[in-house]
Amino acid sequence: MTRLLRSKPVALAVSALLGGAVLLAWSQTWIIGTLAPGISLEERIPVGGDTAAPALAPLALAMVALVAALAIASRLVRVVLSVVFMLLGGVVVAVASGTLIDPLRAATASVVSSTGLEGEAAVASAVVALEVTPWPVVALIAGALVFVWGIVLALTSRGWGSASARYDTAAGTVDTKAAAPSKVSDWDSLSGGDDPTSPPGSR
Repeated sequence: MTRLLRSKPVALAVSALLGGAVLLAWSQTWIIGTLAPGISLEERIPVGGDTAAPALAPLALAMVALVAALAIASRLVRVVLSVVFMLLGGVVVAVASGTLIDPLRAATASVVSSTGLEGEAAVASAVVALEVTPWPVVALIAGALVFVWGIVLALTSRGWGSASARYDTAAGTVDTKAAAPSKVSDWDSLSGGDDPTSPPGSR
């Protein structure tokens, strides 16, 4: 399990999936409000995550951008980006928790748009029931997982190989091979009467 967590492709894939989960939750219906009769032509008002928690979309996109940055960053920068990833998860948890704690406030914008009412008291009197869907909970869980995964990334990403290190290793291997004497050319020199170990000017 530890070896799997230290795998760079697996870590990046999990990070991208968590960011996608937050974005998916944001795109769904979070609250369904029921209005008092005669308030509006629509008795039930769906409130999407884009209205109840608009901050989740940029947070999710920031996570995806961090995945791309993690793929090419150096060891120290990866640790910093992992901490940022963890903090983004904490913000997602805070946003989703706010909707669960006060769904009426999260639904206010949609109620005002549908009814034309203004003021918290008027909105509260117009709404007779609020049904919270599972999606705010999904967003909260996804945010908590992002937070935990950010800690895992900070601890394990230091062991990833960097692209520059692999390039330097490959270049060094090529240079070593190029510098190594060719046995075939030495044999040809001996066949022609030359000593391949002698300095070039003495031949």
